Amino acid sequence: MVQYYAEADKWQSNAESALRSGKEDLAKAALQRKLQAEKLAKQYEQQYQAQAEQVDLLEEGLANLETRIAETKARRDLIIAKKNRARTQESLQTTIRSMGRISAMDRLDMLEERVDDRLAKAQAMTELEGSTLEHQFQQLEQEAGVDSELEELKRKLGMSA
Repeated sequence: MVQYYAEADKWQSNAESALRSGKEDLAKAALQRKLQAEKLAKQYEQQYQAQAEQVDLLEEGLANLETRIAETKARRDLIIAKKNRARTQESLQTTIRSMGRISAMDRLDMLEERVDDRLAKAQAMTELEGSTLEHQFQQLEQEAGVDSELEELKRKLGMSA
């Protein structure tokens, strides 16, 4: 677009030179070219603005989509937690009901077994969450490495930001 504005200026200058030389037809032709160049420059400018607006809309849509994804994941995690709580309550009620029919020692053994199971599940969940956290830190380190490589390349090429 800048190219066409510069071209319009050039044709304006040519028209002025032609008119000074007494060549009015040549000046008209130069002015016609100037108008064409200005028209093209304006069209490109409009296209640029339209594309910039489209990019803004796409970026906004992407941000909204990322927000919805995060909300969906949070809701999913909440539903899973509710399901686990319900399962625990059902298990507890089953245990309480079954305790009425067996001896006190048997009840204690069953209760201890259930607690041990719960502890094992909690330990497994902790290990799973830890591995996910470790993976996130590995990704962060990789991104930092790429960023430092990019900065080094920019410095090498004399393109420091």
